Amino acid sequence: MSSIDLHTHTAFSDGSDQPEELIKRAKALGLSAIAITDHDTCAGLSRAVAEGKTSGVAVIRGCEFSTMTERGELHILGYWLPYQHAPLEGMLAKLRSQRALRNERMVEKLCSLGLQLDMEEVLRFAGQGTVGRPHMAQAMLARGYVQSLREAFERYLSCGRPAYVPKAVLTPDDVVTCLAECGATVSLAHPCVYGYPESWLWATIGRLARLGLDALEAWHSEHKPSHVHLCQAWAQALGLAVSGGSDYHGSNKPDVQLGVGRGNLNLSWEMLEQLMNRRRARGLPCDL
Repeated sequence: MSSIDLHTHTAFSDGSDQPEELIKRAKALGLSAIAITDHDTCAGLSRAVAEGKTSGVAVIRGCEFSTMTERGELHILGYWLPYQHAPLEGMLAKLRSQRALRNERMVEKLCSLGLQLDMEEVLRFAGQGTVGRPHMAQAMLARGYVQSLREAFERYLSCGRPAYVPKAVLTPDDVVTCLAECGATVSLAHPCVYGYPESWLWATIGRLARLGLDALEAWHSEHKPSHVHLCQAWAQALGLAVSGGSDYHGSNKPDVQLGVGRGNLNLSWEMLEQLMNRRRARGLPCDL
């Protein structure tokens, strides 16, 4: 049975692989389809799609959008994103602007703690990608302030640590509405990793379903079997599909492997076919 992976990141956000490298890796592993879902950017999608045509791997144009609720973050996955859609591009530009302000504030906090970094250093580690906390961690490691990337997060960069700054981002309602209006398939990323109360999460998913949410990401490297079963039950109750992916970041998350996560994933083409059938029923294109 053909395997797929619908949640991956390249060097255009916080992954380590160039788009072409990721697609070639997928081909070598026998994956038949893959979604590129970089954070808040579509910049690497054209290169990934071109390599997919060469390598014989179906590439879905995707993105992972950062949103904020009264409880904290929720991430939204968009699939089959259109080309040059003005409202979508405007939303992405707003997210990137908010991310840039947050990055500057976090670097300022690190400096106030005695870790003398500047944004130029962080930008060099990001390359052409979307700048974020992993690049701050790499700069800290290079300076000798920490002994590992994990230490950088645990001591300084994770939520609740002294250099952390929460994201000021869009609401999930805004993002789901925009994606639905532009004809994308919309999935809630890893719903159970946040630790939010199930009653609140259920109510939120129900509201988002009414706005155009199509699926829940049931299979994820951080989801336990109980989480998978819960997402499946909720999806069935609300008439949603299920999706899944490894959340692959290359060497930036070395314990998460493409296609299989931490060895607990086996994502079949049937899952992708169900998402495509939903699109066909709505008269939406689902070319691969």
